Amino acid sequence: MTVKDFLGLLNGLQKVGDGWLALCPAHNDHNPSLSVKERDGYILVKCFAGCPTEAILDALGLTWSDLKKRNISIGNRCTTAPPPHGLTLEQLAKAKKLQVDSLQKWGCSNRKLGGAQVVRIPYLAPPPLSQELATRYRCALDGPNRFKWRKGSHVHLYGLWFLPEFKKQGWLLLVEGESDCWTAWTHGIPALGIPGKSTWRSEWAEYLEGFDVLLWKEPDAEDLVLRVGADIPGLKVISAPDGIKDLSEAHMQGKDVPRLLETLKAKAIPAQEIIKAYKDAKIKELKEKAAPILAIQDPLTEVERALRGMGYGGDLQPALIAYLAATSRLLKMRRGAMPVHLLLVAQSSTGKSYIKDIVMSLLPDEAHHEISAGSPRVLIYDDADLRHKVIVFGEADSLPASEDNPAASAIRNLLQDHHLHYDVTVRSKETGEYTVKKVRKPGPTVLFTTSTRRLGHQLDTRLFTLEIPDDVEQIKAALWAQSRAELEGTAPPDKALIAFQGYLQALAPWEVHVPFVDSLADLIAQKARAPRILRDFSRLLSLIKAVAVLRHANRERDQKGRVVATLEDYETARELANPMYEA
Repeated sequence: MTVKDFLGLLNGLQKVGDGWLALCPAHNDHNPSLSVKERDGYILVKCFAGCPTEAILDALGLTWSDLKKRNISIGNRCTTAPPPHGLTLEQLAKAKKLQVDSLQKWGCSNRKLGGAQVVRIPYLAPPPLSQELATRYRCALDGPNRFKWRKGSHVHLYGLWFLPEFKKQGWLLLVEGESDCWTAWTHGIPALGIPGKSTWRSEWAEYLEGFDVLLWKEPDAEDLVLRVGADIPGLKVISAPDGIKDLSEAHMQGKDVPRLLETLKAKAIPAQEIIKAYKDAKIKELKEKAAPILAIQDPLTEVERALRGMGYGGDLQPALIAYLAATSRLLKMRRGAMPVHLLLVAQSSTGKSYIKDIVMSLLPDEAHHEISAGSPRVLIYDDADLRHKVIVFGEADSLPASEDNPAASAIRNLLQDHHLHYDVTVRSKETGEYTVKKVRKPGPTVLFTTSTRRLGHQLDTRLFTLEIPDDVEQIKAALWAQSRAELEGTAPPDKALIAFQGYLQALAPWEVHVPFVDSLADLIAQKARAPRILRDFSRLLSLIKAVAVLRHANRERDQKGRVVATLEDYETARELANPMYEA
């Protein structure tokens, strides 16, 4: 496959410099964020919204094992085989040992696409609307070009129009792809299809309320169990037996599918057990890697050392506050509490982006998600998991500008209520009717952004605004640090510190008790001058708690298992944040 062939799978393509930008198929992309370049015979793929390469391939119907047979290189993986020559409904039915009229009954049909024959697969909404939500094309029986979404379509669960009928049975099976659904429906089994293992969306859990839900786990799909299990607490998991990848394969082998499924249902394992086992193993591994940090009295001293080693010069206060703000993502949030959302303000070229980047380098990849540029609604439609994560807007200009903008309101809700909720009307291209699409994303989430100015009042009161010093002494210190880096080099991010944050992340949410909170509130109330002190006080508590979490190995636990913060933790938070409160 050539670069041209690969680009033919993408939508929204535009030439940029020596490469291309396209709409990323792995998330609801409205502004092209997928970079595609060719280097030395390789196709280099990068999603600036953070989608992993595996998710991009999955959305295009590609897998690493598929690629081993085809002439395409992504990253450092190479492969070879001719492109598919099209597919008809009759060929698909024969290959899957299904009836053509059954596929037609479920809305499938033959269609021409780009000069090739494909099978059109409509995704319909639940009754009473039953309108077409999306369309997927099956272009081949196998290979990298098996599937393509119609332009403008977004991923959905397949089979939603059967939900009223499934409710009569009280349970349903989640499978991967349409073929498994067709097989299940042929045998009277209530099933919904996830288009690919990386495409699960948290909001889909609403469709499954009131059902006993089982998930068929194909080989190497543990990550799907983690995603779905996080949103459906009662989920049970059926592991594919040896020699049978999925229901479609069982059917094609001539197995008694209903009987096989009943046998496997009896052996189904609660997803929470699988998640716990996975989490325990991960925690053990991360704890071993983070052992040097866990063994010291105050991990913040190691953070300071790491920042200096990576070439940071001048006053460490901004970077340490940013590190504590990022750590506040891990806290358990009650209603009214608030993590430390941070706005770094400075003139251009004074280091605000550098502070952001160097602090993020001390966090594991799963702890933060960066949105370099995009429309104001990118956070709403982006598919990133927001739970206990830092969302980084490279520039505040990417945030909704108008305070009465519904998108701005949605982001403010995320910052204060710890979950994003946004309703938008969508017009069906098929019927012309409008429906309401509900976007729901749980947090808590910490927002990081940078700007040359303060933001609008409503958003500003939800942020800690940290002005980066640009005085002569700071400039001298930064220049000295650059010269040292040039002469002596810099150290890479401390792997033990990254593992330490990963360990804390795996144990989130952290609950911290501040026993002196009443006295602190009385003292601050004596000097309060504006209502925003209520939010500032909430953030101060989060800073104290973040310090306690970092020092948890040397802190007591109360009877409820909460980490108990000390006056020493308050002293550290006060020393760092006091200039901000004075301002």
